[in-house]
Amino acid sequence: MSKLDFSILRTLRIKKGVSAEDVARATGLTRATVVKVESGEGNPTMSTVGALAEYFKLSSSELIKIAEGSSCEKVVSRSMKRGKVKGRMLSFKDLELFHFQVSAGAEVESDPKLHEHTREVFLVLQGNVLVTVGEEVHELNSGDAIRFKALQQHSLSVLEDSEIVMMHYNV
Repeated sequence: MSKLDFSILRTLRIKKGVSAEDVARATGLTRATVVKVESGEGNPTMSTVGALAEYFKLSSSELIKIAEGSSCEKVVSRSMKRGKVKGRMLSFKDLELFHFQVSAGAEVESDPKLHEHTREVFLVLQGNVLVTVGEEVHELNSGDAIRFKALQQHSLSVLEDSEIVMMHYNV
């Protein structure tokens, strides 16, 4: 596992308008421990993580997940083309982002092999499309978006040339 970065705790504390001393008093920790964890020094015990998580109304696992993902991740987009769909794709460890230009008349069916425990978001930046999810059909115009479980059978019918942002993210 990569090093955990609990510096987000300082942001949460400041947002809540409390001092490190206030957090220490409420959690039974020392001020030095709170400051040390916030600054990324040391290796907090699970009981320390639990006390801090409870104070900020998070589960321990939520706080650890935040600490795992607090560093920046940079990727380079790559171009892609599939029939009348062309655009760019960004792939992070827990998120895929697509920016498409799609020609009118395009029909795109989902591929179940590409989806596991993810959700999908379609945002129409320009144009008009039909998104079918299971038995539901949704017409989306410029500025409209829809979110659904990506494992559901879904398809896209493009009614006019469109620009679309699609996102897959882990649930």
